[in-house]
Amino acid sequence: MNHFFILVTLAAMLGAPTSAGNSATSSRQATRSQTATGATATAAHAVGSVAATVGDHVITVAEVQAEIAAQLQNRFVDRQALPFLHAQALDQLVQQRLGQNYLARVGHEVSDAEIEAERRQLTAMLQAQQATIDDFLRQRGWTEETLRGLLAWRIGWPKHVKRLATDEALERYFQDHRQSFDGSQIKVSHILWRTPGPRTVDKVNQIAREAQTVRQQIVDGKLAFAEAAARYSDAPSRRQGGDLGFIPRHGLVDETFAAGAFAVKQGQISAPVPTQFGIHLIHCTEVRPGAKPWTDSRDEIQQLFARELFAKIAAEEIKTTGVKYTGLVPYFKSGTQTVVERQPESATDTGPATPSD
Repeated sequence: MNHFFILVTLAAMLGAPTSAGNSATSSRQATRSQTATGATATAAHAVGSVAATVGDHVITVAEVQAEIAAQLQNRFVDRQALPFLHAQALDQLVQQRLGQNYLARVGHEVSDAEIEAERRQLTAMLQAQQATIDDFLRQRGWTEETLRGLLAWRIGWPKHVKRLATDEALERYFQDHRQSFDGSQIKVSHILWRTPGPRTVDKVNQIAREAQTVRQQIVDGKLAFAEAAARYSDAPSRRQGGDLGFIPRHGLVDETFAAGAFAVKQGQISAPVPTQFGIHLIHCTEVRPGAKPWTDSRDEIQQLFARELFAKIAAEEIKTTGVKYTGLVPYFKSGTQTVVERQPESATDTGPATPSD
């Protein structure tokens, strides 16, 4: 367990400045960060406003903004991407809380002593930077409970993964996902429908239906994929019939796109695949098998093993834990990456009952 990494990560999330002498730099960074996260005005009007509840636990708008700031590290992003980023950050916080509930339920909860030890180290780190925990809790709109929950999660989750990620389990995961790790590459073409402006449920559904119609025409032999790409695609690759060449499973293209592409067998066309860029149809035209052993990708396999374990746990926990969204922050429609944007009239319940929107 890398405790130093936990503390550095947490300090970054708290946004600790390096010194008072860097106030001008900090001001410029804050301006860029507000641009990147859309500032408070784009999501809510008050620090501490509730973005969602997970059972009895409250997730605030400030927590969502802090999560985005930690991920972006003051990088500028297009304003049109903000709703997706807010929904993604909120989804991560919701799933984290569901994971914490699971660890507590199965008896793997972190002890108070472990949390206190981490809190003391964090206090010392912040004091070295002329800052206090109370100042930064107030700045972020966090409570002491929020801080302790974050520390507990960052200690408890890696310990739980370590218990389960044995060599046997990792090798079995490799065999089940061989193309993702053995160096295989696939040659793909795609058709992209962009989703301009706010990414509403209605807009995404409409574009997905259009993509499905085009897919059916291709499958039925009424339209060649290259011809459809030239006619419908919004991507530059339309001039090459949608051809993107060979891609690996990880690292070169958007993760959601790569996952969708590697799920398609050679010669087949995917169902509509939503990514942050829009809606895709993906055609796999050739496969180059790899030959790397699982041990060459141990760290990557463990990361994805943990991510899949996390997703499964969250999916199970949400069946018995009510998750409600207030609408102050954009959120994903249940089970999708479709962003729901609206000002709240009443909270939207996504579990354990089936969501209505």
